[in-house]
Amino acid sequence: MKWSIKYSYNDSQNRTSIYGEWHKFREENGLEVGDVCVFEMMTKVEPHSFKIYIIRVRQESSSSYPHQFQESESPNRQTNNQFELLITESKLKTPTRVRIPRSFICRNERCVGKDVTFKVGKESWIVKVLNSGSFCKGWIQFARECKLVVGDICYFELTDPTNFVFHVSISKEEHRS
Repeated sequence: MKWSIKYSYNDSQNRTSIYGEWHKFREENGLEVGDVCVFEMMTKVEPHSFKIYIIRVRQESSSSYPHQFQESESPNRQTNNQFELLITESKLKTPTRVRIPRSFICRNERCVGKDVTFKVGKESWIVKVLNSGSFCKGWIQFARECKLVVGDICYFELTDPTNFVFHVSISKEEHRS
């Protein structure tokens, strides 16, 4: 489906505003307070085209996979030690640098320049965090072994800030469709 949504970016406030048919998009997709929309830019020339992923605040499935967040750990309620990444095509190519949200890096500067550990269940991977605030060495191995595909969402929680250990939960795209 297509909607003609307009946006503007205020560089001084680092803020984007959405308007136009946004209300129509919101209503037709049943967005609720707490839902998260992730915009993946599909074209670099104007008019821009975006693929939009909706992460619902409510989880309707009772299965244990993908990970079902409890109220206290909802991915839509970011804390100082949590962030999420939508997997895009560029995050699956080698060589790659996967940017960590700046707000997380500002709150957790000790991770910068370090090797961190990703834990998914009993498995773990060592991944380097560059000084620029990006994952690099070890990321592709993690992505391949977790069978990440475009549209998956990884939820990262820094559970051991002293040893730089992240618990990672993966919401598989095919389970959300």
